[in-house]
Amino acid sequence: MERQTAVALHYLFFQFFFSSLFLLQCASNPLLVELIRGTIVATDR
Repeated sequence: MERQTAVALHYLFFQFFFSSLFLLQCASNPLLVELIRGTIVATDR
């Protein structure tokens, strides 16, 4: 049980790490930023 919790925490940490890394790359890429902004606006409607 405790082992499962540790694995889940590691998984969450890596997911967070990679998503923030991905966001950093997007932030340095204006085209991707525009694409994401457009997607967010499209899903908002």
